[in-house]
Amino acid sequence: MAAGRSFRKSTAPRGGVSYGDRLRTLLPLVCIAMLFLIGTSDMRHVASECTSRGGGPQPTYEKKPKEGQIDRSLYAADDRACLVGALREATIAVLEDDRSLAAKFLRLSFHDCMTKREQATGRILGACDASILLPREISHPVNDGLRAAVPLISKIRRCAAQACNNVVPTKADTIAAAAAASIAWSGLCHPAQYGFTIGRRDRDPECTGDDPMTLPSATETLGSVLEKLSASGSLDRKESTVFTIGSHSIGCSSCDNFSFRLNSRTCSRPADQTLDPRRACKLTRTCLQCAADKQPNIVAPFDYITPFKLDNAYFKITLMNKGLLRTDHAFAHDPRTAPYVKFYAHNEGSFKKDFMEVFVKVSVVGINHSKTVVPKDYYDCKSGGKGAFSA
Repeated sequence: MAAGRSFRKSTAPRGGVSYGDRLRTLLPLVCIAMLFLIGTSDMRHVASECTSRGGGPQPTYEKKPKEGQIDRSLYAADDRACLVGALREATIAVLEDDRSLAAKFLRLSFHDCMTKREQATGRILGACDASILLPREISHPVNDGLRAAVPLISKIRRCAAQACNNVVPTKADTIAAAAAASIAWSGLCHPAQYGFTIGRRDRDPECTGDDPMTLPSATETLGSVLEKLSASGSLDRKESTVFTIGSHSIGCSSCDNFSFRLNSRTCSRPADQTLDPRRACKLTRTCLQCAADKQPNIVAPFDYITPFKLDNAYFKITLMNKGLLRTDHAFAHDPRTAPYVKFYAHNEGSFKKDFMEVFVKVSVVGINHSKTVVPKDYYDCKSGGKGAFSA
């Protein structure tokens, strides 16, 4: 007892409050501080893990990149090399599950790049800036057939980042790279052999996006189509021909885009008499079945010979008056473009080379313009790897 009294007396500070009481008061605060330090340590560990596996600090971005040119400051050199390969492999993995997506990825890229953006230096330009993913564009009826590709673009970005030290590719680069991989998947070499690479900034998400109605449509005159392709992508007649008819070598179109050429009562006498009667009857049966089954999204292939292969077969089909769209027929028979269709129909090697060159040209249209922004997060270190990938 004496010892106990002596201990209490010796440890009691002035004021009558024991050190034990003071410790009990401070203990909750100490625990909170420790939890904070542990959490901070975990955060430092995550950040370190994101930047230590062959990576490094976030690059210093160029303040004013030149419009229409690849931004080399967007990725570190090793990261760029890794992402080019990873984006290709991730796209191929998706295409192995559904080969029809190759045409969708190619068209998604075209719709992203060739919508008119703004008046700039006296010309109306398109831009490959992922504006196609903004609500104004992707929700437009023109893009009905492309919306299914949007979550797959997010998936491809995520897979590429996981393969490359959590470095997140931009949406614009992912769209362009998915199209490039789709071209290689469909029978041509990879556009990287013609200079394709990544380095595209995304459109500022605060912007509203472009007007999809500025894209060429299936009901327009050839003159209007050529004018739009020249205005948005600076394509001349030869480039417009190889890119339009070549792109239609894969994929399908809905009946809405060509049913006005048909005659449901007498299929062999189509409303558009330039359409081959046998082709017209096959298309009529397809669209009538579509209406009977109440399936408005039923589609017909452009190229019914090699529908999943990028080749010159569709050039030959259009020359036989069997092109699916009226604009396709016009390319093959109008004196402004017919010589190019005939040339590519008989020269597949020239088609492959010229198509690749035009694709690479289109893939940098208007990139890194004044309304694009640098990535918010270079590394994906948030939300368990999910935070940076929303469309």
